[in-house]
Amino acid sequence: QEIGEINAEAKTPLPEGKSPSLLETAKRAYRAAADAVDVERRMESFKQAAADVSEHAINLIVVFSLQTILFPLLFLWLVAQLLKSVLGARFGP
Repeated sequence: QEIGEINAEAKTPLPEGKSPSLLETAKRAYRAAADAVDVERRMESFKQAAADVSEHAINLIVVFSLQTILFPLLFLWLVAQLLKSVLGARFGP
């Protein structure tokens, strides 16, 4: 989505309703050419978007690992310790 927004910034919108004058068309063409030449700014935007995506993916991996592996194992260990203490107290010496 962010990359799509970056690409949309490069496009200049057409005015609705009336046909543009020759001067407006020339200005729009100049802005479009200037934006297309500013590749460095667009590349930085793409790099930032890629970094954000990778950071988000890492966060999702961490949350998934915690929810599916660590929390169930911790819960089972706590249940086992609770059963040991309850059964040990009941059948102990």
